[in-house]
Amino acid sequence: MDMFGEDENIGKAQDIAIPDLPEFPRDQILGFERELLGLYISEHPLQTYIPRFERSNAVRVIDLSGMADRQEIQVGGIITSVKPFTAKKSGEPMCFFTLEDMTGSVACTIFPHVFESQKQHIGKDKVVLLRGKASHRDRMRDDEEGGHIVEILVDEVTPLGSGASNANSGPHTIHIRLDETKRHAFRFVHETLEQHRGNGEAQEVRLHVLDRGQNHTLKTPMLAEYTESFRSAIERLLGKQTVWVE
Repeated sequence: MDMFGEDENIGKAQDIAIPDLPEFPRDQILGFERELLGLYISEHPLQTYIPRFERSNAVRVIDLSGMADRQEIQVGGIITSVKPFTAKKSGEPMCFFTLEDMTGSVACTIFPHVFESQKQHIGKDKVVLLRGKASHRDRMRDDEEGGHIVEILVDEVTPLGSGASNANSGPHTIHIRLDETKRHAFRFVHETLEQHRGNGEAQEVRLHVLDRGQNHTLKTPMLAEYTESFRSAIERLLGKQTVWVE
């Protein structure tokens, strides 16, 4: 120190060790975006599940108002909030939660007799496919907005991924359908797979080949990361709804 008691090292450049950490997984980055900004910036986490929703004939949230009361429906989305509850009459656990897709959000109720068998699939940031009934009712509570409300009475919850909070979430197998008229495109499909191997999050690929009316499923050694750009590239080669994840 000098006469004023100041450290002689002050003002000198010092080496700071920066740890070599891996990049956050895509789903975790999306979770950070939603938590900090209130919306997704990079891409929507449900984008990769759209083909799965379409094949299940899932209803979009924005279209629920057109469903008849107690009509059987399927809806796919991501759970954004969960509120455990105890049924007043039976004292058994049940649950309220909010499901969001790319068109809006909807309140969901799962009653005690269903909750016990489905509770392990319910959690914030989980991507799910719901089977249940549309329920129309008028506004009853002070914390609800609007005069008419459509909810979902849930009968079954099918998990499709762990959601934005889990680095290992997301689909584990990519399926590609290839019919006789598109065989010439296989070389380009292979090139597309090679271009989308990803950064450690690649999934195995299975081909569904239609040959003379027979569907053959082939497990391949190829790997790819299912992203929006990958889906678009495959559909440009083979057509709509020719690639999906499970």
